[in-house]
Amino acid sequence: MPNLKEIIGEEAFKALPEDVRNKYKGIDFVNSADYVPKERFSQVTTEKNDYKQQLADRDKQLTTLQEKVKDNEALTQEFEKLKTANAATAAEYEKKLEAIKFNVAINNALKDSKAKDINLIKALLDNNKLKVDGDNVIGLKEQLEAIKRDRDYLFEKEVPGTGSFQTGKTTTGGDGKELSLGEKLAKSKTDQIKSSENINQFFK
Repeated sequence: MPNLKEIIGEEAFKALPEDVRNKYKGIDFVNSADYVPKERFSQVTTEKNDYKQQLADRDKQLTTLQEKVKDNEALTQEFEKLKTANAATAAEYEKKLEAIKFNVAINNALKDSKAKDINLIKALLDNNKLKVDGDNVIGLKEQLEAIKRDRDYLFEKEVPGTGSFQTGKTTTGGDGKELSLGEKLAKSKTDQIKSSENINQFFK
């Protein structure tokens, strides 16, 4: 999995405070299959805001220096380039951090929904209709309800009165071994095709 440097780019990583770089150096920052605690989610937001403040302070310093050398055309042009590069770096950093926050929020919500395979269900979501609002994901509840109606086998089911969850009906192959989720899906699709073929054959 990628670390923070790979996620936000080398230039943005270098611009972070030294203690933050050391803290995340060599650490896998994102794991799309694992639950990420709320504390880590909040920490990402805090560090993003700290970095934005640093960029704002840097822009202010550049503006001050530019006023001092405004009669020097070469230096003025150089300062303009630095300000543009600074703004681009900030925008890219913001975009990547928002992507991290989005994935963390989605993963946590799917974990709470008792999804058996988070990555599989994420592939069924329409991300264009989802929006992160604090710790909530607007639009996710409706999409999950629709998926559960059509594919309830993708979610664990709570056994009434036990507080535990069952994974649904056990499906076995010809050798008596329990099939994996992928094998179950393939078997279901095959059965649908065979059923359709039998109906077509009947009406010939």
